Amino acid sequence: MPVSKHRPLAQSRPARPSTGLTIDLSSQNQSGLGRKSLATRASTSSLLMNRRNDRRPTNWLFVGVVTALAAFGVVMVFSTARGPSRSLDLGLKQSAFAMVGFVLLLRVGASDYRRLRKWNPKILLATTIALGAVLSPLGTEVRGTRGWFRVGPISIQPSEFAKLALILALAVLFSANRSRAQSVVDPLRFAVGLAIFGTMTMAILAQGEAGTVLVLGAIAVVMFVVAGVSWRYLLLLGATAALVVALVIERNLLAPYQLARFQAFLDPSLDPQGIGYNQQQALTAIGSGGLTGNGLFNGPQTQLGYLPDQHTDFIFAAVAEELGLVGALTVLALEASILAFVFVVGRDARDQLGRLLCSGVFAMIAFQVVQNTAMNLRMAPITGISLPLMSYGGSSLLTIFIGLGLIHSVNRHPGPGRQPMQRVDPTANTPSANVATQRYVDQTR
Repeated sequence: MPVSKHRPLAQSRPARPSTGLTIDLSSQNQSGLGRKSLATRASTSSLLMNRRNDRRPTNWLFVGVVTALAAFGVVMVFSTARGPSRSLDLGLKQSAFAMVGFVLLLRVGASDYRRLRKWNPKILLATTIALGAVLSPLGTEVRGTRGWFRVGPISIQPSEFAKLALILALAVLFSANRSRAQSVVDPLRFAVGLAIFGTMTMAILAQGEAGTVLVLGAIAVVMFVVAGVSWRYLLLLGATAALVVALVIERNLLAPYQLARFQAFLDPSLDPQGIGYNQQQALTAIGSGGLTGNGLFNGPQTQLGYLPDQHTDFIFAAVAEELGLVGALTVLALEASILAFVFVVGRDARDQLGRLLCSGVFAMIAFQVVQNTAMNLRMAPITGISLPLMSYGGSSLLTIFIGLGLIHSVNRHPGPGRQPMQRVDPTANTPSANVATQRYVDQTR
């Protein structure tokens, strides 16, 4: 009688130590309770395996690019602080904020962004209270804008962190109980999102911070589109916004300096030594830089103090003057590479929350880069919008770092969407079920 080449399943592998999950495949008279317990244990083990394999490693290339751009910004702040009436204290503060931001980037990236759902109401409430409190005597006024809290040598600007609060609030709102396949936002959710945006906008406008309102508008529009808000609502929103802008201009509701900036942008020769001076000096600095620049710490316009706000609004012009076209393009290339990473992570996000978070952060950074660069090139009016990771400012720097930490978290925690393990009824008594179940037991040991 020929001997079978296939040994029985129970003898196919050497005995291994017990793991607490015992399966008797030879018994055909298992009770219903035993079969149910077996299936439950198998499902639990599968879930634990998926959770262990769910987290991706840190993307050090992304972290390196962000750190390099922030370090570049610190160097430029030191350079611009060497001019008249500037202090090296600005560079030291920016260095400290950059180090704190680096820690936040890694810490936020290591956390699961889905846990932010339960924190969203508290964050939104705290942001709203801070935006209102800064208008009280607790706030500090700088250049006609009452938007800072002064804590010793540190100034905190709540409107910067309001960008993140808006991104998180809209992402949670539009992703609640919805899958990525659902592409339409119901009118109620849209109305709630519009109310959140409107509340923040009114509070920040009361502070006199028009530039931040533009950033919030860009964030809201992009997230509305990505979330699937009906085009009819978007067109209605756009028409309403245009009507409000026209009404503000007609009734002369703009602050005098805001109106002067807009007029100087339309006609640079109107007041070249007054309100048009800033952008004229920025163009002069950019033009004098040439291809490779005048050298770090050697820009005439920057070091002699002719370039105004050279460490904040016009730091791009300072880079072009001291490091030339090569330096300016390097900054834009680093910014573009960060935006490309954010876009790819958002495109590949496996849940609606991650996708919306990425779209909001992308809109925030992209709008600020485009607006700040255009402002330096006199292609847009002056709005006071900073260049991400480059301009001086602790609140703005930490806001960008935290936002990119959220992107890093979405990338590291892909969540649902992985190919599940083949489901086999462990109570079945077929050869294929027995083999598959035995393999599963071997994997969980």
